Amino acid sequence: MHGNEVVGRELLINLIQYLLENYSDPRVAEIVNSTNIFIMPTMNPDGFEASVEGRCGGVKGRNNANDVDLNRDFPDQFIEENSQNTTKQPETVALMKWLTRRDNKFVLSINFHGGSVVASYPFDGSKSKESRYSASPDDDVFKHLARVYASNHKTMSRSTGHACNEGQFLDGITNGAQWYSLYGGMQDFSYLHSNCFEITVELSCCKYPLHTELEKEWDNNKEALLAYMEQVHIGVNGFVYDADTGIGIENATISVDGIGHSVTTARFGDFWRLLIPGNYTIRSTAHGYNSALEHVEVPEGKGKRMIFRLKRDTSVELDNRGEPENRENTIVKVADNQTSTETISKLTSPPPSGFESADINELVDHINKLRDSAHREKITFIEPTTIKHHKYPELTSFMQEYSQKYPDITRLYSVGKSVQGRELWVMEISDNPGVHEPGEPEFKYIGNMHGNEVVGREVLLLLIELLCENYQHNRFISLMVNHTRIHIMPTMNPDGYEISKEGDIEGVHGRQNADGIDLNRNFPDQFEETRINRQQEIETTEVMEWIQAYPFVLSANLHGGSLVANFPFDDTMLGHSIYSKCPDDKVFKQLAESYSLAHTTMHSGHPCPSITSEYFKDGITNGAQWYSVSGGMQDWNYLKTNCFEITIELGCVKFPLTKDLPKYWMDNKFPLLVYMGQVHKGVRGFVKNKENGAGLGNATLIVEGIDHSIVTAADGDYWRLLAPGTYIITAKLTGYKSMTRQVNVTFDVATEVNFTLVRSEVNDWSKEKDFGIKANTRIHTYTTNQEMIEELKQLTLQNSAIMEYSMVKRTEAGNTISLVHISDPSNTVTYRPKMLLLGGLYADEPVGAELLIRLIRHLVKGYEVNEVRILKLLQNTDLYIIPQLDVDGVVKAIPGDCTGELRARATTSDRFTNQPQSVLPILEQQFQTYNFDMVLSLEANGLFVAVPWEHDINNTDETQDEEVFHTLGNVFLDNFPSMDDRTSCEAGTPHGIIHGAEVRGSSLMALDMAYEKYNTLMISAHLSCCKYPEPSKLPLVWMNSMEALMASVEISNQGVYGKIMSTTNHPISGVSLRIDDQPRAIVPSETGEFYKLLTEGKHNIFATSQGAVILVIVVIVTIVLCVRNQKPNRFKWSNDGFHRVSLNDYEDDEDEDIFSDRSMKDKLISPSVYRDCDSDEEYDMFDKKLIKQ
Repeated sequence: MHGNEVVGRELLINLIQYLLENYSDPRVAEIVNSTNIFIMPTMNPDGFEASVEGRCGGVKGRNNANDVDLNRDFPDQFIEENSQNTTKQPETVALMKWLTRRDNKFVLSINFHGGSVVASYPFDGSKSKESRYSASPDDDVFKHLARVYASNHKTMSRSTGHACNEGQFLDGITNGAQWYSLYGGMQDFSYLHSNCFEITVELSCCKYPLHTELEKEWDNNKEALLAYMEQVHIGVNGFVYDADTGIGIENATISVDGIGHSVTTARFGDFWRLLIPGNYTIRSTAHGYNSALEHVEVPEGKGKRMIFRLKRDTSVELDNRGEPENRENTIVKVADNQTSTETISKLTSPPPSGFESADINELVDHINKLRDSAHREKITFIEPTTIKHHKYPELTSFMQEYSQKYPDITRLYSVGKSVQGRELWVMEISDNPGVHEPGEPEFKYIGNMHGNEVVGREVLLLLIELLCENYQHNRFISLMVNHTRIHIMPTMNPDGYEISKEGDIEGVHGRQNADGIDLNRNFPDQFEETRINRQQEIETTEVMEWIQAYPFVLSANLHGGSLVANFPFDDTMLGHSIYSKCPDDKVFKQLAESYSLAHTTMHSGHPCPSITSEYFKDGITNGAQWYSVSGGMQDWNYLKTNCFEITIELGCVKFPLTKDLPKYWMDNKFPLLVYMGQVHKGVRGFVKNKENGAGLGNATLIVEGIDHSIVTAADGDYWRLLAPGTYIITAKLTGYKSMTRQVNVTFDVATEVNFTLVRSEVNDWSKEKDFGIKANTRIHTYTTNQEMIEELKQLTLQNSAIMEYSMVKRTEAGNTISLVHISDPSNTVTYRPKMLLLGGLYADEPVGAELLIRLIRHLVKGYEVNEVRILKLLQNTDLYIIPQLDVDGVVKAIPGDCTGELRARATTSDRFTNQPQSVLPILEQQFQTYNFDMVLSLEANGLFVAVPWEHDINNTDETQDEEVFHTLGNVFLDNFPSMDDRTSCEAGTPHGIIHGAEVRGSSLMALDMAYEKYNTLMISAHLSCCKYPEPSKLPLVWMNSMEALMASVEISNQGVYGKIMSTTNHPISGVSLRIDDQPRAIVPSETGEFYKLLTEGKHNIFATSQGAVILVIVVIVTIVLCVRNQKPNRFKWSNDGFHRVSLNDYEDDEDEDIFSDRSMKDKLISPSVYRDCDSDEEYDMFDKKLIKQ
């Protein structure tokens, strides 16, 4: 797992060989015959390749190729979700999927490391974040497992830790957190998110010993390896069966009284539960069954065999509609712990509201059995007696008749009228018509979009009849109606139908609407605006509004002229007829196949042999690959709503003769039902407010790796169609903390995944500290360069008294680098320090730009409402802000790329020798223009502050202003506590204040350039572990950073300002200044002015001219502030941000002695420069007292 810890890798290769070659040994044969053994010699092959044989310590090769420690990368129960890096490494994701797969019910595992000799067991971390014993519910079992390995190892149990000069490990074992706290480890994840018990074993003091040592390591570990594998059989094991059918029950829960950790059964109802010898009460529970318990004595050695036979639960009381009276939804959890990622298995909780006790599994089971047209389940219906074509009046009468005949399950409504005034009728069929039942998906069919393609129109009328006539007579149909809100629009183009002709095979008469527009070319298109879709027809507009008004999940649009199921995308950017894959391509293929395979002939792929030689494999096609269509309805559904829609061509003849309609009905009856049933697959659930349990509407559901999100309905319910597989799903809503869960999706019933969101502290903080600026808590997107320019210009117009906007440069790519100047010129202070806040120095770290636009909003709003702190800040500081310097490179950066290659970063290996594409010359031009006193660059890729030097000079990385730089850095750290927390980012990431040379390597060396060439103090604050975090993380980064940003601007006033003038009040040329004993000179401006940031305390300023000291100035720099106490964000400043320097020039020693007198110094700086203020009143009293003194 750590690439440079290699003994485990070689031992496992030996173990594979040993088990195979010694299968004739009875002990080995017993292990192999009774256990499914999986051996992964290396989880980090990339790191191994970078490691060096013989290197016993160090970290070279420890991390993966992205420089991430894989044993810190797993979701962790003790780290808050929004503090975790949700972008997991490929190796981590692969292991998580492997550990939690339905067919991988691992029981026991071991994870080999190096660098010590000890067996470590969960938990690895603790809630307190301290290195102390952190027991899991199965602590006794884990101690037993660790002892088995240690005691069978030749040295581990006897070394007591001294083998590697470490503290003592009694019996050669240790609790992980007691040794040292570790967060994001694999052993804790295995225990909490699967059935698997895992320990971590450190095998050798030397991480990468010489190959000559490997034989000894094998000899030390061989017996321990075999003995540990044999422990997989301890405890209890057995089966959970359905008492009536004898079939094994998958995902039944096996729990042990008194131990807060359960396991679940495998596919055939089999289970293994590790326990040490003793007496236990074992319980088995499964949804839809009565639970059972047994008292059991667990022996030494091989475990106790148990059989549970569960009876179906018949105690659920039904209401008068045959539905459970308890309609509450239950959240599925595998483990009772709060983590950011949870593995959700197949549905095991009570189903959501609206479901009958018969269980939705029965419905999906019917659907799956009807899917194969050649081997479908035998099922009979009350069939329609009259099959014919229906003109508009007949269609209307038909719809009204069935609505009146079946009022309990139907609702007839119109979404609007056609160009010629005909109603666009829709029949709703549901057990509760007119109501969206929380937890019940909504489905729609649309027919006759092209007026002369009529088969869809007629089979939909027949489908309405079938559903109504068979309700409460056919179990399958009843289940479908009870669990699905079905909307059927037989015709979208009634005007075109009325002029069409029966017998039309492939004509176009009647295809268009009454305005002569093809409605399936009339929807807004992602790639092209054409003459046809530039303006939407009335039918198009009404259907668009209808689709957006209902939480549709799945749909099909029925056409004619071929025989194929066609799925998105329908067109391409260039309009070429090539495969145009949408993000959910796998899902759409599955949906299209569900119709095609259930159809009598569609799946054969030869739609119209007498008309065309076209062939569609399995009877499906990607729309654009067939032919490119701009303005199609199916693409618009997918791109603009939650609804997945395909287009189905029902036959080669567009308007068949009446006598042929029965065959069309028989061919399509089952496919129509099977396709409708696909709405119950994938993932479903609720997003709720944790405070009150209320559903949260408009929450966004994001599936990792699929660039298409959906939103919840008004009650917080959602349905997300997915192909079988393992997915990571995140629920987001502005004002709430996001929640992420892992889910296993099968081909069967939709997996239920519920999310309970907690209100984000950012919301409350924003109201209290950020004037409730909504734009600053936006979580959906990053601000584009153009959006930023427009907003900055608008803010400048609204706040022209304090804000100026200018363009630094327009790049060759046409992007604009913006500069904002914010200051209050109405206050005539002697001197305002010039401070630059810089974002986007490195293009792949766009966090800085987002924080700076938020800071600008904060400052102008604070000025608008006369917030005292901001008024003082703007009165005393000339603040310049460049939100994004590398505006061209940011376009090339990869969203979500936290640790990858720095593609967009402009770099240079030679100091100040810049390549043409570098942004450094642009930055230098601003230094020359504005002569900044201090610069703060906002960056990412860690949580730390970097100061010069970024390269070693004379074998040192410290500048002459080391104390000043650390003062600036400490101001940021004091107000950004997690920067000093070693666990905030991945292991090995810097924290606190560092010199750039420690991390930079090849970089722009901007900090050095500013200091060396312009005598400007420049530091960089790294504000996010991830270089390009997802936008939902930005409000939290802003909340964590704002106080530090404000304090950093205020600290720019801590220093000395003055003028060097002659007795005639003219600037003296040729004068330079030195501070204390620093050899570095300060050169006053042409007007004789100088300003220098300094540390607090007494400083001597020497003015020299032509090498001679002409004046000595003694200054005392004081900073007056209330130190932040335990209350959050208590950081206040005195009258003008800082107590101004006391500057005196001394003509003789007597004056200097007077100044140096302790009582005089006390008068200047008493009371104490640091005070802990507990209230605004105390602060005001302190401030007034100081000003008076």
